[in-house]
This record gives sequence, structure tokens and C-alpha cells, in this order.
Amino acid sequence: VHPRHYRRGEEAFRARLSDEGYRREIRREIETTADWENWYRWVGMDWDAVLLVTVPEGFPRELVGMSVAEAARHLGRDPWTTFFYLVEAGGTSVNPRSMNEEQKWAALRRPWVMIDTDASPVNPATADASHPRAFGAFPRVIAKYVREDRVIELEEAVRRMTSLAANRLGLYDRGRVAPGMHADLLLFDPERLRDRATFQDPMRYAEGIDYLWVNGVL
Repeated sequence: VHPRHYRRGEEAFRARLSDEGYRREIRREIETTADWENWYRWVGMDWDAVLLVTVPEGFPRELVGMSVAEAARHLGRDPWTTFFYLVEAGGTSVNPRSMNEEQKWAALRRPWVMIDTDASPVNPATADASHPRAFGAFPRVIAKYVREDRVIELEEAVRRMTSLAANRLGLYDRGRVAPGMHADLLLFDPERLRDRATFQDPMRYAEGIDYLWVNGVL
């Protein structure tokens, strides 16, 4: 939804969504304009490529991880009706499935490309929601792009996650195993390492990690 609709606040915006004329205006804008962060256009106007990360309180939890199109079929509605139903209720967040594997491979083959995640750290004991990339981003790189797809070597993947990123951020006393550096160490089995987090269960720890030291403390 274009940001201009939120100028008077989210509650005021949601209150207007019962107006069918207003819904038609929003739909037309989403389908025909691209000079804003329009995820629907980014994914080729395909509701199967827009994934539900969180759903409103009281909604079926099984909707999390479904695409909008899948949720529509589950609820017995059409995708646009489902979209407005979720937006009007509030508390919905989505993730666009806008990258393909060829794009990821091309990026990973560039030696200056760092590997990171923009997910916030969360405590599984207290958090209500998260994103699979919070728990699975780095293990997935090694499990899929090193071990399965063989896009990059293990040593290079580790460099992209550690020293390359640390140096870019000016953290010159981290990211390498050397005298005088902070002892941030991870002991893992590259043959067993794999991510287990999903949109349905985003706070699952990866397999294959045995020990972690931060500043030398286990």
C-alpha cells in the first residue's frame, strides 16, 4: 500500500478500508504504479510470491508461511479480498519472494560481496515472531551454496561472513583468528550444518553447531 495512505495514521487508514470505492482505488494504484516500494509489482503481480510472515491476532496461525494466494484458498476467498481482509485487521507483515537463484549465485561469485542478515536478534523464550533469516541465514549459506550447489568454497564463505564484514565496519580486532584479536569462535561441522528455521517455525536453531565463544567465553 502506498505510504501516502498512512498520513493520518494506521488506524485512520484501516478505518477507511470498509469503503469498496477506496479499496478499488488502492488496488488500481498497486496494479498500475511502480514509483514506490510496490512489492506486488516487484514479484510480477503474483500473490503466490508474497509470503505472510505475521498475521493479525486471532487469525489461524497456519496462515504464517503461506503466500497470499495460498491463504486465500485456505480461507475460501479470492486473493484481493484476502489482502484487504488482512490489512484491515492490522498486524500483518509480508515478505516478497523477489529473488531467483541465478541472482543469488551471481552475487555470491563476486569476491567483494559480504554475507549478512538484516534480521534482529530475538529470544525464542520470549519473542512472539521472527523471520527464518534470524536463525538460519548463515547456516543456509554453507548448507546450500557451499555444500549442495557448490557456488563458493567453504573458506571463502566464512571469509565473507567474518573478516570481510568486520573490516568493512572498521572492527579490525574481530573477524580473524590471530594473536591480539577478540576470540569470537564458532565450532561447527560443515557436513552436518543446516538451517531448520521456516516461516511456519522461524525460531528453530540450526543443526551442526557445537560450540560458540564470544570474547573467549564459551
